[in-house]
Formats: sequence, C-alpha cells, structure tokens
Amino acid sequence: MEESSNDYTTPLIAQSNEKKPLELCSFIRVIFKCTSCFEKFLFLIGVFFSLVTGLCQPFVSYTLGETAQVLVTITNAINNKTIDPADLKKAYEQYERGMYQVVLYFFLCGCAYFTFASIQHAIMKYVGDNTTYRVRKQYISRLLRKDAEYFDNVSTGHLSTVLNDNLERFREVFNEKIALIFALLTDFVVGTALAFYTDWRLASYGIFFSLGIAFSGFINSAGVMKTTGKQNTHYANAGSIAFQTLGAYKTVCSLNGQNTEIERYTEELKAGEKYGIHRALMYSISRGFTYFFCNSLNTVILYVGANMIYSGSLEPAVVVRIFHYMMFGAFCLSEALPHISRLAGAISSTAPIAEMLIKEDNVIEKDETDYDVEVEVNGNISFKNVKFSYPTRPDAQVLKGISFDVQNGECIALVGASGSGKSTVVQLLLHYYNIDSGNIFIDGMDLNDMNIKRLRRVIGVVSQEPVLFNTTIEENIRFGNPNVSLPEIYGALRKANAYDFVCSFPKGIKTIVGERGTQLSGGQKQRIAIARTLVRNPKILLLDEATSALDNESEQVVQKALENASQGRTTIVVAHRLSTIRNASKIIVMQKGEIVEVGNHDELIAKRGVYNDLVQAQLLESHDDHEELPPLAARQLSQELSPLHSYAIQRSTSNDAGVHDDDMERILDELSKEGAKKSNLREIVKQCRPDYCFLFIAVFGSAIQGVSYPILAQLIVRTYEGFAMIGEDMLYYSHLWALSFMFLAVFRPLTLYCQYYYFGKVSEQLSTRLRIKSFSHMLSLPCAFYDDPNHSATRLSNRLNTDSSNVKAAVDDRLGCVIMTVVAISIAITTASLYCWKMTLEVLIFFPLLYLAEYCYDAATETSIQEDTIAFENSNRTAIEALENMRTVRALNLEDKIMSLISEHLQKIHKSYFKRAIIQGAANGLSLSCYLFVYSVSFKFGTYLALRKEVAPMDTYLILETLSMTANMAGSAAAYLPDYKKAVHAAGLIFHLFTYPATMPFSSSDGKKNIEKGEIIGENVQFHYDQRPDRMILNGVNLKVDPGKTLALVGPSGCGKSTIISLLERFYHAVDGEVKIDSENVEDINLNHLRSNLALVSQEPTLFNCSIRENLLYGLTRSVPQLELEKALQTANAFNFVFQFPQASFNCAQLT
Repeated sequence: MEESSNDYTTPLIAQSNEKKPLELCSFIRVIFKCTSCFEKFLFLIGVFFSLVTGLCQPFVSYTLGETAQVLVTITNAINNKTIDPADLKKAYEQYERGMYQVVLYFFLCGCAYFTFASIQHAIMKYVGDNTTYRVRKQYISRLLRKDAEYFDNVSTGHLSTVLNDNLERFREVFNEKIALIFALLTDFVVGTALAFYTDWRLASYGIFFSLGIAFSGFINSAGVMKTTGKQNTHYANAGSIAFQTLGAYKTVCSLNGQNTEIERYTEELKAGEKYGIHRALMYSISRGFTYFFCNSLNTVILYVGANMIYSGSLEPAVVVRIFHYMMFGAFCLSEALPHISRLAGAISSTAPIAEMLIKEDNVIEKDETDYDVEVEVNGNISFKNVKFSYPTRPDAQVLKGISFDVQNGECIALVGASGSGKSTVVQLLLHYYNIDSGNIFIDGMDLNDMNIKRLRRVIGVVSQEPVLFNTTIEENIRFGNPNVSLPEIYGALRKANAYDFVCSFPKGIKTIVGERGTQLSGGQKQRIAIARTLVRNPKILLLDEATSALDNESEQVVQKALENASQGRTTIVVAHRLSTIRNASKIIVMQKGEIVEVGNHDELIAKRGVYNDLVQAQLLESHDDHEELPPLAARQLSQELSPLHSYAIQRSTSNDAGVHDDDMERILDELSKEGAKKSNLREIVKQCRPDYCFLFIAVFGSAIQGVSYPILAQLIVRTYEGFAMIGEDMLYYSHLWALSFMFLAVFRPLTLYCQYYYFGKVSEQLSTRLRIKSFSHMLSLPCAFYDDPNHSATRLSNRLNTDSSNVKAAVDDRLGCVIMTVVAISIAITTASLYCWKMTLEVLIFFPLLYLAEYCYDAATETSIQEDTIAFENSNRTAIEALENMRTVRALNLEDKIMSLISEHLQKIHKSYFKRAIIQGAANGLSLSCYLFVYSVSFKFGTYLALRKEVAPMDTYLILETLSMTANMAGSAAAYLPDYKKAVHAAGLIFHLFTYPATMPFSSSDGKKNIEKGEIIGENVQFHYDQRPDRMILNGVNLKVDPGKTLALVGPSGCGKSTIISLLERFYHAVDGEVKIDSENVEDINLNHLRSNLALVSQEPTLFNCSIRENLLYGLTRSVPQLELEKALQTANAFNFVFQFPQASFNCAQLT
C-alpha cells in the first residue's frame, strides 16, 4: 500500500509529541472511574492502617530510650564502688524487671507492626491489582476503538511503552508507593513532634541536621532519577541504532556503513556513560552528606544531652529517646521524599492512560449502537468530487476532487505512479478516514451515515503485505468469519489455491504460521489471506497491490486465486503490475491525486497516453526476485521454527510450556543454545584493565568503610556508658565519645566517595567498552552468522543492551557493598565474641530469621511477579500485534475478538488477586516486624547472662547493636548474589560472541584495489547456505558479464539468482570455484573497495530512521555537493516527491 508508513522507533525512545504531565485531579478521576465503591472504602481503610503502621516506629524509639535508661541505671550502680551489696542486689532486681518490660515492649511492637503492616499491604495490594486490571482493560479497549488518524500520530513503540512500562508504574503507585509514603511521613511527623514535645530545647538543636539527612537523600534520589532518565534515552537511541543495523546487515555492509554505525553507536553510548558516571558522582556525594549530617546529629544531641543530664534537667532515657525520634524520623523523611518524587513521576507517566480514559475526542470510532439503520449492501459504489489529505500532512492534498462509479459485480482497476492516491481510495472505502469534501456512496447511501462495522463485514480486503496472526492457519481463517465450518474452510482454501500446500504440512490447518506469518512464503501468506477473505463471502472485494511483492511464479498462482475470489463480486483492484489487470472491465488511471484516463486496456493503449507510458515502462523494467534462505519444506515447517517464534508459539498454545519468567531464564536458555559457558569475576575484572587504578581505590574505600560500622556501634554504647558515670567524669567521657562522631562525619564521606564513585565509573566504562567491542565484532561477522535463528537481530540486540548492562553489576557499587560487609561482619563477630561469645552465638543463630522473613516476602513477591509477567506478556503481545496491524483488525472487525483474548489472559491472574494479597501482606508484615522479635529474644537472653555475671549489662546492648548493623548490611550485600549470577552468565554469552571469527574485516586495508572496468566472471561456482548444507544452491555456475553490459538473471524462486549477487558482495563465500571482477577473485579484493564499486538495489529497500539527505549520503566518506544530490534524485524520479515534503529533513520512516 503506497500510503502506509513503517515505524522504526523503539518503545524506549522518547517521543517528540510527549503529553504534558498529568494533573493530580485527572489521576484521581482515573482511580474513581476504575474502582468499585467497595474498593474505594477498602482504599481508605488501607490508608488508615498505613498511618497506624507509621506510629509503630516512634514507639520503638520510645522503647530504645527505656532500654538505655535501664542499662545506664544498672551500669551506674555497678560502677559505684561504695554501693551497699544490698542496694546492688536491689539494682539488679530493678534491672531485671526493667529489661523484662523492655522485652515485652519489643514483642508488642513486633506484634503491632506485623498486624498493621500486613493489613495495609494486603488491602493496598488487592485494591491496586484490581484497579490496574480495569485500567489495563479499559485502556486497551479504548485503543482498539481509535481510528486511523490516531495511529498515524502515535507510534506503536509509544503504545508498547504505555502497556509495558506506564501501566506497571500505575500499579506500583497503588501497591507500594501510596501506603509507604503515608507510613513514612507519619513516622517523621509523629517522631519529630514527640521529640519537641519531650524536650523542645534539645530537639531544636538537632532539627537542622535531621532535615539535612532528609534533603540530602531527596537530592540524591532526584539527581539519580534525572541522570538515569537521560542515560536511558541515550542507551535507547544506541539500542535503536544497533537493532536497525543488525536487522539490515546486508544493506549496511553493501554501503560500507559499518564505521558510520559504530560511530553513531559509540557517540550515543559515550553520552549515556557520561550521565552514568555523573550519577555515581552525585550518589557518592549525597550519601556522604547524609552520613555527615547523621553523625553530626549524633554529636549534637548526645553532647548537648550530656550537658542536660549533668545539670539534672533530663534523664538519659529522654536524651536517647529524642535522639532516636529525630534519627528515625529524618531517615523516614529521607526515604519518603524520593518515593514522593517517584509517585509524581508515576502520575506523570500515566498521562497517556488518563487522556485515553477520560478525554472524549472525535477520533473514537462509532459503535454499532450509534446507528439505527441496518444496511443491506449490494455493491454499487460512487465517488463524487472527493477531496482528501491525510491528517498528518494536511497541506499535501492526496485526492483532488475525483469522481467515478462502480456497478454491482463490476471489476475496475486503479493504476498510477506511487503516491497518486490509489490505496487512499481503498482506505476511504473502509472509512479509516473522513474525507475533506465530496461524497462517497454505497448503494446510494452516504458512507458517513452507514454503520461502519456492518459495512466492513461485507467488504473483503487483500493487501500487498498480508497480515497473519501468530496462531494456526485455521484460526487465521476464522478471523474472517468465526462461524465458518471446517468444510467451508477447506472450500475457501481450494478457491485460494492454498489447499495443497496446507495439507502437505504435518499438522495441516493446525499448523502455526509464526509471528507475522514468517514461517510461510509470501505467496503462501497471500493465499491464506485470500481464503480468510473468501469465508467472509464479501459483496465488495478490495485488492490493494495484492501481488506486487511476489515473484513471478507466486504471482501467477495468487493471481489465479484472486480471479476465483472476484467472481460475482464488486471488485476494485489497486495494481502495480499492470499485467494483472488486463481483464478489468474499467481501468482508472490516476496521477497526483487526479483521474487522468478511464477505459479498458485496449482503449487506453490506443490513446497512447499515461496508461500506455506505464505499460511501456514496465515492459522495459528488469525484475529480480529477492531470495534469502529458501522457504522451509513442508515436512520441516513444524520442526525448524526459529527459537524466537517457537518460544512465542509455546507461550500462546500451552499452559505447561516453559516460559521465560525473567531475564535470568532467557540468559540460561541462550547459553544452552549457543553452547557457551558462564564466565567468572576474574574474567570480568580482566575487561576492566584500563581502570585498575580506579578499581583499587574503590576496593580500598569499601574495606575501610566496613570498619566504620563496628566503630559506630562502639561510640553509641560508649556514650551511653558515659551517661552512667557521675559528676565531671560523666561530662568528660560523654563529651569525648560524642565528639568522636565528628571523626566519622568527616571520615565516612571520603570512603563513601571512593566506594560509590569509582565503582560506578569502572562499571559504566566496562559496560560501554563491552557494547562497543561486541557491536564492532558483530559487524565483522559473515552473513551466514545472521542466518542462524539463534542470531536474530532481537537476540543480538539483547546481547548489546541487556547483557552488557547485566555484566556491569559484577563490578558496580554492589561489589563494594559485599567487600564492606565481609570486613564489617568479620570485625563485628570478633569484637562481640570478645565481650560474650554465648550472646554472640545466640544473636547469630536468630539473625538468619531476618533473612528468612525477607526471603518469604521476596518469594511471595516473585511468585506474583512471575504470574503477572506471563499474563501481561501474553496480553500485551496480543494487544501490540493487533495495534501493529490495526487496519487489518478494523477490516476484519476483530476488535471484540482481540479484547476477548486479552481478557482471557488477564482473567487468569485476576482470580487469584485476593489470595495473593493475603499472602503478600502477611509476608510483608513478617519481614518488617521480625527484627523486633529478635531484639526481644536477644535482650531476654542477654539479661539472663548479665544476671549470671557472664556479661556486663551495657555490653549486651553493644553486642546486639554491633551485630544488628552488620546484619542489615549483610541483607543488602545478599542482593548482590542474584545480580552477580546473572552477570557471569551474561558475560559468558558476550565472551562467547568473540569466539566467532571475524571474516569481514571492514576496517582492514589489506587486499587489492584495482577495480576499473567492471568485468564479472563466475567459474564453476558452487555454493550452499551453512544452514542447509544438504541443498546446493549453485552447482557449477559459469557466467561472464563484459564491462558496460547488462545481465538479467531469471528463474523460479530459490534457483540462486540473488545468491550470485550475494557472492559478488562477499556476503557469502563460494564453496568451490571463483567469482572474479576484472580478473581478480573477489576474495582478494579489499572489502571496502569492492563494495564501493558495487551498487545494490533490492526488492525491499531498507531506509534508515534518519533524514532523506542522511540516507542518500549513507556510508560515503567523500563530500557530496547539493547539486549532485539533486541530480541523483532526478535520475531516480524522486526529486519531485522529495521536495514536496514540508521539511528538508523529512524522516524516511514515513515514506511508502
């Protein structure tokens, strides 16, 4: 179809027509539109329990203050050398009662935390999942009702992003962000209020540092989000360049465009790398400020608090309580602000969703209920002075007042040069667009007054590029008529000349055609499409260049099928090959949107006008059939599907089939198919050789950072011990230990900078290095490499985009966290054991419960994610396949069928939402509260040991504080293991790529450069494709083409015509014999020199997603004057249509 457009953009590239951020009121309107009254009530209950959950942490701070008071009191009694033994015994009794009360408080805090957190998480999860379920269905449903004008202005990539990313963010807002923000803000507000209520004087000293902690965390998050967004944009652009290059590899090679693509790719990667390193710098600095303010807060509160304790105005418990109120409150605000920012971003990202669900516009296709008249169509068509321009190019009129009539049962043909408006007529008949002026009548009724869906039921369309969906042949035919019987299907196949080849397949009509029908040849797909049209029994048949993309052999078969299909029907044929419309009762010749001639074939030839010129021009054209690998034999069709397509088929046809639940499973699957082995950290570090200096600094900084955690625990407890002293000693030692925090305030930011910045720098440069090295190597590999289904453009793009990014996880700041944790745990366990090995052992025994609780939550979440991933992938795949082929969906009235399939996928998980919410809620509550139960048990055991004089009471707190800090670090470090596992497996795939020999050295200067005449000789040339070694394509071919002469290669599809061209271009190497140019074997000629002297124009030309000028200059190293460009356009008959575009840099993705 001449007016169709291709979309080369990727879902990750930001579109230029981004909508403004969604206002909060619109977001709320979406929520109210897609939630039931009961769910609105549940949502309010969930918010209430989120607030109550936020009250738990201040109570924990209160309990820690009571713990410190009890420990300070008993330590004071123990340190008193003059105390009476009876008083000491009494002090121990008070200590025992006090600690048991503390144990009870921790236990009650744990129970409250578990209950409230479980309820709020379960409710918000349930409401969020149900709301997202309805939003997703309504969004897709509305999309399927949008008309062609909408899809002309919005790329499929953009819609894919909304379905995959924006809707996920919408769900995240409900499931996590709102409840979490309420809880964190409650913690901050209540904690700060309690601090000021307890003693406003001491709290006022710390408020500056508390806010400093919060806002340094916010600045970090905002900076990270901003730089990450910019980095992702550049990486998306690089991914688009790589995908397009690998998908058009032969075109790139033939134009010597490898260096051009590598430069474009490198430029985008370097820009992305810059933002990645900048992100690491911002992160390290902001984290440094966070720890500076944190330790400064420790110093100020404890220093000033010691003065107040000395003066008798405050008790130690009050100081410790205020300290924890403000510390935990500050960290909660620090956590809340980034979540608020993400919430705002998520709300903004839902703008396209809200616009779709709320905004009423005039591009929604009307429902059947909008019409009252049932129309019986006979097939009389009349165009009256119709004028039309596409909404995307309103200044370029496509039809300029055309008029013609078609009688019932008549066959007419529309012919003309590309861009003359032929296919536009077909689109207007299907009412994809509204005309600017004039009228279109069918059986005397204006098209605008007719029921569109009922009209399309009686119209059959066969297009140049037939669309088949990724299901069986039978289902594809039933899309034409869901009520058709099996005998009718077989009858339609016979009329379409498709019965024989379909029955030759092992599974017959149950054979799956693959994504976009890629497992069938062009002629086979076209005949299936004709059969689909026939079962509709249409009154009007529209044939839009239905044979123009086929070779001569396939064209003859399909043409016969079309003649059978058109019998007794009103038929409009849009033709490129004029030989197919000789028998049309009337031929309408169009030129620049106007009808210039009308008549039958003989009449128009006799006129010797435009039609005669078109016929003569086609007689002079030399047609060449493009062939890659020959079509699969029937017996091989089911066995030799490419892995990508067979995977999609398994996913869509079997509930028990293995699925790629996550990226790790994909990597393992590709490792197995490639025969590659996983790598290891040593091999990955070798790739960092240029950055060894930075790597050493990062490792050293991480190790020193690990030492600071046990020191921090020591300082906190030693300060409490100072509170237990008397008189000047209390003041001196409390001040000494409090001021010691300033050492950490200065020291820790420096080590954090070394750790996070340099690990970030090393990992970003490693990722860039691997991507460039891999991409360059890919462009040096032979075309036979790309014939392997395991080396599709999609898989190789994953290697560049995803796997290279996965590898950097092995050496980023998470590795620093592991190093830091190992050092910290080693010191912590050693230190704690010196004080009391029994309590150390008890704490170490119970601390794994923390990881178990976290594991339960992660497992419940992972199960939910896997189930959602399967359902969303299947539903999104169905939706995207429909949206990519929206005109076919419209023509076949498949909107309701598509929506039914999508609902079926989503319904599978919708049934389990309640059960999943309960399980996840309980797991979340357990993970948040488990540490309080561990504290309760540990203090209970510590008190028991202290009463037996096996450990000092204050040391029980020191042991627990030291180990708990490192336990939290261990949890963070454990997150490195899955990423490390993924990294070494991804590295194995990348390193395996380098084992393929680079046999196309495009950068090499070796070889002869003496092509002058252009004489071509083939001597006993033999060739077979590596994927089909048992099928010889060329078997001893001999040929000679003298300089300046033209050679035409003709023959049926698969006979080797295009293979000869591929050997000349050195896309492949002859198995035997020689291909020579000017008496030199092409294998001995410099590759760039060879291809710069060859010009290849294929049946399906590839244009890159850039301006026309950039496409014209693609691969050239010399400067080309504007006049030379214009002359080339005139020679190619492209000058007029190129310069009619409003922009000189008009994007080639929009061309026909």
